[in-house]
This record gives sequence, structure tokens and C-alpha cells, in this order.
Amino acid sequence: MKKLLLKKSFLFKLTVALFSFLVLFVLVVEKPGSTTPAKTMESRPLLFPRLRPEMVTHLIVTRPGGEKPQAWRKNAQGWVFEGDTALGESLEALLGAIHTLKAEALVSKNPSKQNLFGVDPVSGLRVELWKDSKPLVDFYVGKNAGPSTDYVRLENSNDVFEASPALSPFLILLP
Repeated sequence: MKKLLLKKSFLFKLTVALFSFLVLFVLVVEKPGSTTPAKTMESRPLLFPRLRPEMVTHLIVTRPGGEKPQAWRKNAQGWVFEGDTALGESLEALLGAIHTLKAEALVSKNPSKQNLFGVDPVSGLRVELWKDSKPLVDFYVGKNAGPSTDYVRLENSNDVFEASPALSPFLILLP
């Protein structure tokens, strides 16, 4: 009986020692808490790091299918579309979202796959931002990539990114 009790005691101590070793190993290797989701999000690069919403004086959106481009100009009264002041808050929200647009992941460099993501000139929605007569930003917004991301491709580039925040909710509000 004493031998059985000694064996159980030894097995218990061995189990506790192994468990402690595993916990210590996980703490050393995994380093929990060293990378929080907020830090990870902050470390993702902005697609347009030099862009500030107040720089933009013209916004041009060209929808897929060969539609006529829609152009907004900013003047002293606000944003003007086809002679009428319109959608100032919506445009400011869109510019704020573009300003904070981050590349979550590079999904393709293959130009033949741009149609798959909806970022080619035929199926993509083109967004151009200008400061007076100087182009600031020119890119395509494609299909929705997830609940808060869209596929985005810069004009004159083959790189397709999954980018956040999603711009499609802002663009749907435009006429």
C-alpha cells in the first residue's frame, strides 16, 4: 500500500513538473501580450501616408461600365456637384476613410487577376483626388473583401491589396 501511495505521489509530482515546464515554455516562446491587435493594426502601412483630407479640392469618381465620371469641386461654400452644393458630410467622411486606408494584405501582383478582384479599369470604381490641377491619389476600389475591407489597386500598379476601412459604404451614398 505504501508503494502504491509513493508511486501515485511520484506521478503527481512528475505531472505537476511537466505541466509547469510546458507553461514556462509557452510563456517564453509565445511571449503573450507582446503584440496586441491594436499594435498590429497600427503597424500596417497607410496606402496614402502624405494625403490629408484638407488638401483635396477635386474628387472624381468613375463608375464601372463606361459611365460619365462624376466630379465634385470644393469651394468656399463646400463641395459642389454639377452646380449644386451637395453631400458635403458624405464626401468628408469618404476623404477621412481614404486618409486612414491601410493595406491589410497584398493579395495579387498578377494583372490578369485584376478582374477577379474588381479592380481593373472595366469593372473597378475609379477614385481620383486632386489638389487644384495636381493629381494626389488615383486608385480603383473593387469587390468587398470582407466585412470591413475592400480590394484596392493603385492606378499604374499591378499590386492588389485588401484594404481597410471599406470604402464601398461611402461610395454607395454618392449619386
